[in-house]
Amino acid sequence: MIQHRAAHNSRRSARRRMRRPRKPQQISRNVKSIGLPVPLAFAAVGAEFFGGLGLIVGLLSRVAAIGIGVTMLSAIVMVNGRYGLFLNWFGDKKGHGYEYHLLAIALAAVIVVRGSGAMSLDRLLYISFPCAG
Repeated sequence: MIQHRAAHNSRRSARRRMRRPRKPQQISRNVKSIGLPVPLAFAAVGAEFFGGLGLIVGLLSRVAAIGIGVTMLSAIVMVNGRYGLFLNWFGDKKGHGYEYHLLAIALAAVIVVRGSGAMSLDRLLYISFPCAG
């Protein structure tokens, strides 16, 4: 009986923690509050989502890496730049620095310069359809 009650309580607390989806008006109000135009916010979300998928499978990886790098650079400029370099590991300061963003930009730069590698869909497409040149 005690195990059943504990499982029930954990399901209730998980339901309580889940948020309802926000309305588009609330999302656009939150985006405008940080000074970012709504179309750019949706472009950033698309770059993060589709760029991440592209990097996972290695499809259009250079384009995806540029999108993620630009998104990280804009996050530094608009949000995290005022908090300094280092992340707030201990929770004793307000906000986080841009340490992680610099790492993501550096990794994106490596992918832009070197490509996605031998085990990627980009490489498979390049071998299957060679360019005339």
